Amino acid sequence: MRRREVLEKLIAPVVAGLGLQWVGMHYLPQNQRSLLRVFVDKTGGVGVDDCERVSRQINALLSVEDSADEDYVLEVSSPGLDRFLFSPEQCAEQIGKLVSVRLLVPREGRKNFKGNLNRVDGADVFVTVDENEEHFSFTDIDEIRLVPKWA
Repeated sequence: MRRREVLEKLIAPVVAGLGLQWVGMHYLPQNQRSLLRVFVDKTGGVGVDDCERVSRQINALLSVEDSADEDYVLEVSSPGLDRFLFSPEQCAEQIGKLVSVRLLVPREGRKNFKGNLNRVDGADVFVTVDENEEHFSFTDIDEIRLVPKWA
């Protein structure tokens, strides 16, 4: 099991146990200190106190349960207006919204796309980009996130 998956299996239940919704995480391994960025949410939004509670619990958990001798910089935050979408299910909840998509490997020399999220079919995401519907497999997506519309 990959390191990211191990961490997610440890951390997601802690977030749920605190009455918050697990949104996702980024794990960025680095030489001396890895970055672990955890996104949580709840109805009405997440406050600083919520992030602090989650951070304390994750730190305690990792100090006991995590067998890897690895130092982390832990960040806990709300997903924000430009939230990352970590799964096809999260994408399906955002149909009709403007998204930006960054691919792992360029398609016809292009890695970045922006357009309206039309539909999700299994692990396939369909986005209207420059008046054409583009099809992306979720396994080919490095990052997909909402693009807020400002007044």
